[in-house]
Amino acid sequence: MGIEDIKPKTTSADEPIFIEATPDNISSDDLEKLVRHLVESFFDEPNRITEGTRLQVADVQPGLMEEVFQRRLASTKQMIADGKILACKVGDKTAAICGYDKAYDLPDGKEVYTIMTGSTAAEFEGRGFMKNLTARTFEKIRTTAPQALIYVMTRSEKIKAMQKKLPGWKEYPLTDESNPIVKAYTSTKTKEKLQREISEGYVIFVFDPANLPPPSGSASA
Repeated sequence: MGIEDIKPKTTSADEPIFIEATPDNISSDDLEKLVRHLVESFFDEPNRITEGTRLQVADVQPGLMEEVFQRRLASTKQMIADGKILACKVGDKTAAICGYDKAYDLPDGKEVYTIMTGSTAAEFEGRGFMKNLTARTFEKIRTTAPQALIYVMTRSEKIKAMQKKLPGWKEYPLTDESNPIVKAYTSTKTKEKLQREISEGYVIFVFDPANLPPPSGSASA
């Protein structure tokens, strides 16, 4: 599959179209709804922020959730302007978005990219749009930088199970500083923040093209 396949033909208004997001093809209302859903949610139902938690946060720091939402909305708009967001459209509605970005270069010169947390509108959940978008985002990074390392950080058991099945990916706990990506990530966190993420079950999955199996039919040594 090539990047040209990101815009498949459709035969129905209800059939999804996967596109590169631009300021012209994603409405402000859709984007705000998707970003707000992202801020107020985690990856799976058991991890959703409860209304009680929101009330506690609002009581301790009024306006915190709105502040986080506005920051994330601004950064997502910038990523769209930079061509780093893919979207799924169903009719005139934006059903889901997923982004990516270059994180940094390692000391040995290898580029490191990350697939950012995506968001699916509530009425479109359960239709596999995010899985499709994530795969397309991965493909776009691979086309842009074929030798780059790519990482995904998650605590979702659903995503962990999916990543473990994909070729070229390996799972690393946040305590494994022998991996340069884990080390780079943990070096930016306070001890308290890191311990909290470890206790919450976060791990980092790293894709390295060197870990891909040889092409089918390749001669063995």
